[in-house]
Amino acid sequence: GIDLARPMLDTCRKKINNLSDDVRERIELVHGDIREFSLDQKYNLAILPFRVFQHLIEVEDQLSCLACIRRHLNPGGLMILDLFNPSLPRLVDDRFLEEFGEEPEFEMPDGRRVIRKFKNNKRDCFRQVFEVELIYYVTHPDGTKERQVHAFPFRYFFRYELEHLLARTGFEVIDLYADYDKSKFGSKDPGELIFIARKYK
Repeated sequence: GIDLARPMLDTCRKKINNLSDDVRERIELVHGDIREFSLDQKYNLAILPFRVFQHLIEVEDQLSCLACIRRHLNPGGLMILDLFNPSLPRLVDDRFLEEFGEEPEFEMPDGRRVIRKFKNNKRDCFRQVFEVELIYYVTHPDGTKERQVHAFPFRYFFRYELEHLLARTGFEVIDLYADYDKSKFGSKDPGELIFIARKYK
């Protein structure tokens, strides 16, 4: 597992500690950048889960990431890439510039109760980038309330654009799904873009 954020690696380590010994010994966590990393090993499978690739805004970074993954795959190795499938009506819908998508409240181990919402603070249709905000409404055990905001740029991709990036970096698409249940692409609107790509040559 590779992550540039040390707190994310720390969270993962805590979860790994709850696993059995035989599983723990097969896991290695690396503090690194998915755009350029060097491991002394090759793999049969690489997974970029839950839209991590969409945090790479510039084409040069996207190509660098894919090329680096390819170098770490065995011949015929697979990569699974998960992105959201852009909905054209939603891309231009001003309602998403306001807070939306309230999720069920959840409770933290220390007793804080949290509700998360979303907001597309700005959109740049020419660069295909949203300035996304994750908004957390926190209620402390003593009743104190606060609002926390995590803001970041987020790139969206269209199907053939991603296929072109994969072809440029030495991958062939062998499957494309609309959901984690392996629904055929186009069967759900908007659905997901879940690519299964194989290293070729």
